[in-house]
Amino acid sequence: MNKITEITSREFGAYIKGGGDLVFIPAASPERLGPHLPVGARGMIAEIIADKFAEYYNGVSLPLIPYTTLYDDFEGRGSIDMDTALMNRYFTDVCDELTANKMRRIIFISFHQEFYYLCNEYFQDKNIAVAWLSPDKFPHTGLDRHGYELWRFIACLRLAGNKAMIAKVFEKTRKYFGLQPPENKRRDILAMFGNTGYKIQGNEWRFYPVNFGKNLPGEGEFFTMPKDDMLDYAAHKLESWIKSFGEPLAALTEYQEYLDANPFVREF
Repeated sequence: MNKITEITSREFGAYIKGGGDLVFIPAASPERLGPHLPVGARGMIAEIIADKFAEYYNGVSLPLIPYTTLYDDFEGRGSIDMDTALMNRYFTDVCDELTANKMRRIIFISFHQEFYYLCNEYFQDKNIAVAWLSPDKFPHTGLDRHGYELWRFIACLRLAGNKAMIAKVFEKTRKYFGLQPPENKRRDILAMFGNTGYKIQGNEWRFYPVNFGKNLPGEGEFFTMPKDDMLDYAAHKLESWIKSFGEPLAALTEYQEYLDANPFVREF
């Protein structure tokens, strides 16, 4: 019992009759992430993580919902930003359909920040504890923002066995290593207002060494660990992180049982 698109309606019915109620929903828009990563990287990440969660915890995973709201779509460049209100209605309908199919533990896997609001609204309106897990929660140490994007992506690709994409990403990373964007000298000051007003356009990213440990034998100029060791290490860390959610998932079941017995009522 994994991908919902690969089972029959009878198999799905048997899953529900056997007490199954857990579904993972990946969602991500195409988004520019620099010249070393495909615009679909975050979608691949969300889908692979959702599939692995479903595999490890006897759940089902939905196909990737390929659009969300973005906050950096300067000059187009492959990013597709959807209206926030539209996406909120869409995801609410998805939750309605899943609850109609007896799903009680509904977990979105996505970088989409508006899930914070959707989960709270759905909880208040329907007494269903919809959850949102961002892949940004996957822990890392000693990596800057750009190194982390690569680290997380190759970890997912390794788990999924996508060797062709791994080779392509490494080739692009080596090619563009050291690229400098135009400097915005007031960036640190403007950052006090959050993300608004200090985006850098043109050459989008600066690439740093992808540092996965100290005093390790290097390969090329941007790895500090042999490539295969790095891939195995990244995949192991991702798998261990996913497997650490047994207790939170059990707690979500207990909380939903509490809500069923003690529903909240909004009073106006």
